[in-house]
Amino acid sequence: MNIRLSICIPTYNRVGCLKELLPGILAQVGSGEVEIVVSDNASTDGTSGYLRSIDNTHLRWWTNAENIGGDRNFLKCIEEARGEYVWLFGDDDIMPSDSVGKVLDFLRGNSPALLISDNIEVGIPAGLYGDYKAMLAARGARLALSHTLISANVFRRDLFDMSLALKTLWVQYAHMFGIMANMQGRAIGVIPRLIDTRPVRAEFAKYPSCLCVKQAIYMWFLAKKFGLPRFRCRAIWNACNLPVEYASRIWNWGKKCLS
Repeated sequence: MNIRLSICIPTYNRVGCLKELLPGILAQVGSGEVEIVVSDNASTDGTSGYLRSIDNTHLRWWTNAENIGGDRNFLKCIEEARGEYVWLFGDDDIMPSDSVGKVLDFLRGNSPALLISDNIEVGIPAGLYGDYKAMLAARGARLALSHTLISANVFRRDLFDMSLALKTLWVQYAHMFGIMANMQGRAIGVIPRLIDTRPVRAEFAKYPSCLCVKQAIYMWFLAKKFGLPRFRCRAIWNACNLPVEYASRIWNWGKKCLS
């Protein structure tokens, strides 16, 4: 049977999260349609030992010879995937017990280029839209940023632009540039809440860039790619928030030092 879906999990030193996440995913995988791919980014906390202890034919994993960086590890997962679709899934996110079934049913019935998890407007039912602009018009422009969450996208592997992703590693949104590069004029699906997130999320990059700056660069890219001029205004607004973000980081750092 051809693999329809690759659930790809890049991980680094979060074996505790993996122990919570993987059993739940494996319990949802009952056919050859799905593979689970884990790229261990040279963890030092026993991750490889835990993965070695799992005896399941749906699981493939490896340990990188050295830490190649969070975003590069995302891309390595995608390169190694064998499925028609890729679901890049954060190791610190949580997958509800019915999510894999929902995704497979939607993919079988609709064949979208991209399937997005809407974790904000959970009361709106699942839908298929003719293209990205139509999806944003129906569900709201705020989804453009909310689905930059690593686990919020299930995409066709053959449409992923690895070249552009590699060129935009410095932005630390490389996976989103790769996903969105070839989405013009293609069907986009949305399903409410395919994932759950933890109250505090982890950083994947050793030196994380300012969120407002990388969001500004990404929004400018979307404005040009999909003809969304209002997104240029949003990009400028985000960039102008840089002093506020720096002040917030300094404030939080100071509180941590004093506590």
